[in-house]
Amino acid sequence: MPPSRAPGVTDAFAPTSAFAFVASLALAACGSSDAHTPTRSAQAGTQTDVLEQVLSDCTDFGTRLCAAAAPCCTQASPSFEQDDCVATYVEKVCTPSAQLVAAGLATYDASSADACLAAHQSSYDTCVADWEATVAIRRELWASCRVINGVTPEGEGCDNDARCALPDGDATAACVEGVCRKIELLVEGAACPFPNGDVSTCDVGLYCTAESPGETGTCVRATPEGAMCDPIFLNMECGLGSYCDLTEGVCKKATNLGGPRCTQDTECVSFICERVTQTCRPALTTAASLCGGA
Repeated sequence: MPPSRAPGVTDAFAPTSAFAFVASLALAACGSSDAHTPTRSAQAGTQTDVLEQVLSDCTDFGTRLCAAAAPCCTQASPSFEQDDCVATYVEKVCTPSAQLVAAGLATYDASSADACLAAHQSSYDTCVADWEATVAIRRELWASCRVINGVTPEGEGCDNDARCALPDGDATAACVEGVCRKIELLVEGAACPFPNGDVSTCDVGLYCTAESPGETGTCVRATPEGAMCDPIFLNMECGLGSYCDLTEGVCKKATNLGGPRCTQDTECVSFICERVTQTCRPALTTAASLCGGA
């Protein structure tokens, strides 16, 4: 069974939370994998003062983020409106993030905002990323984006990504089905879930032996590009971002960004092959969560 969503993303490619953005694709705009020291404004003053300061800072961040994303968004959707992007960001990200900080349910550290924006700018410059580029982007975002960090530990209940405490290292956190979960790149030999949706995935060069959703497998070495593979439908041995060619029986890199022709989801950068038309669904951009209808 193919992945029904791009694997291992809390949002197909969203910023996974800078001021904790939403979403789907692509990853946090500004969470933090380190211990956080709240800014002075979050340490002193009334709850209202804290809320207004974080909301103001986040609105400025969102304005800069949407400006950075605009060229990538318009590439996918000519109807993209930057003002709408900012308004949505403030509503969906800034307001709940500021409320959480004011209530003591998350900490706030503005010191990494510029580094976080730089990491997003780099991802938006790529705009449409294959799997290897996606993994590299995630690593950079997870390392650089450290503004909002929840206090809810892994395994406990949540209703928002920003409530979840971010782990150390190449990892982030997401609220998955009401529970804070660690999302990371898994090493060889690690237990792994079937790569579908908001789950951890095996690192580049590995694949998970789980064969269907709900199963747990092990991260093992993937068969390299150009090497022989077992030509069975949706054979995952070539690793995410690659596929086993059903005719030639060799591993090939997925390069189809959208359009004809495909027979299995793994042939598409989007991980979705429309079987009736045998076309790959267009790959989401790295700015997809900001682009509105794109």
